[in-house]
Amino acid sequence: MKIEAERFSDFSGGLNLLHSPHSLRASESPEMQNLTWDRGALCCRRGQTALGQLAAGVVCCAPRLFHGWLVAHAGHALLAFKIQRASDTERAAGTRLAVAYAADLAETAGVFLPWRETLIYKTRGAFITIAWDAETDTLRGAFLRDTAAETGAYVPVIQLNTDPETGAGDLYQPENRLCGDRIVRFTAKRDVTDYHLPVGEIDLVRTVTVNGEPVIDYTVDLSAGIVRFSAAPAVTEPAVNNTVEIRYRKENPAAFRSVMDCAVGTLFALGQGLCLVLGGGEAQPNAWYWSGNSDTAMDPTYFPMSQYNLAGSMRDPITAFGTQQNRLVIFQAGSMGQAACSTAELSGRAQIAMDYARISDSVGCDLPGSLQSVENHLVWCSRRHGVIRLENRSAAGESSLRVLSRKLHGDRRGMGLLPALRGAETAQVRSVETGRKYLLLVGDAAWEWNHEISDAADPAWFFHRGIQGVGFVPEGEALYEVLPSGVTAVFRRNCM
Repeated sequence: MKIEAERFSDFSGGLNLLHSPHSLRASESPEMQNLTWDRGALCCRRGQTALGQLAAGVVCCAPRLFHGWLVAHAGHALLAFKIQRASDTERAAGTRLAVAYAADLAETAGVFLPWRETLIYKTRGAFITIAWDAETDTLRGAFLRDTAAETGAYVPVIQLNTDPETGAGDLYQPENRLCGDRIVRFTAKRDVTDYHLPVGEIDLVRTVTVNGEPVIDYTVDLSAGIVRFSAAPAVTEPAVNNTVEIRYRKENPAAFRSVMDCAVGTLFALGQGLCLVLGGGEAQPNAWYWSGNSDTAMDPTYFPMSQYNLAGSMRDPITAFGTQQNRLVIFQAGSMGQAACSTAELSGRAQIAMDYARISDSVGCDLPGSLQSVENHLVWCSRRHGVIRLENRSAAGESSLRVLSRKLHGDRRGMGLLPALRGAETAQVRSVETGRKYLLLVGDAAWEWNHEISDAADPAWFFHRGIQGVGFVPEGEALYEVLPSGVTAVFRRNCM
């Protein structure tokens, strides 16, 4: 019997577990591990080289370097280390990020979001703003808190042109969920010493100014909500409105917790600005909230009471947010929807509105660590359907979903995706988008879609083992990995 050798020179089609090995294309393989297609050749994936050791218990890290610093949440604290690059060598110089009350952090993965010149970290029960000092090349974190002593959030002016005798005036800015302090501005009346706030049962009066100057000669009736001056504030000639400003405090713990308990978030572009969107709180799992504009600009610490909406059923919690085609996509465990931004007038002031519309009642994202933006399309994973891509809306405004991982839905030699997903805990599923490849990790197994050589209609997948990071940071051609143990590594050589 004559045996003929057949030469295979192209494996760019990647792994195919769905079809019979006898029916595969010449560019596909039924078995492939730790190999990928790169620059026209089949090659081994990059190996990892350790750079340094941080504290154990890492749950997540910022998806991009922040002024050369890699910031991670480990245990109850935030940690940061500088990636030092010199010629072809790299090392990590670690340091504990100076954050007030860092020990109060829950061991729950949150979300890192860049905001102008700062980096925001939002996890359940914590809201931290991280700033960089250019002179010393150090980072400093500020913990947002709402206490009787101080507040780190925006304080709204809730009322203007207020009548001191009745407490009635023109509503201006809604109350802030993140701040129990409010400001009311009064128009002084001759010989009036008792200034009535719009509400009673207040906690304290923080400051009082008359014509811009602080005053201290007053007493406060907290129960009635009255500030009683020893002498009536002067009335200017000619008369000027809003000459008396009173900043008082009335705590609303439920409103504060509604935002602080959120661990899911994103930034959403609104015209020339950005708003911070948060959701997935424990009390109202299907609610989402978005920040508003202060007197000068959008403020990530200002969450007006009126700016919230509900997505579907309360029994279906929000798990992730994404943005595509100028729309906010709201993912729940078993469904998904979208919101478009508009403005609505409330008490004569423009407010940001987001109207909710359903995309799918049966497809959601129960594995939020899988969500990435790949070539301006949202790509994510669910235990039921595998890897999915959201297609752009049609001319009729309809959205469609495409399953990308059909070729991985077999289970040959433990390389099947769906069995791995269904046996994994939610936190074990992570992902990273490098600009050329989408990498989905389940435990120490990884599936790589090389979208540089293939498209969504016929994606090329490759399978790897030995990648255990809980956080990944692509930076140029480099890819950094942070392990739960705190070991930080860089992938070297030629593939990912």
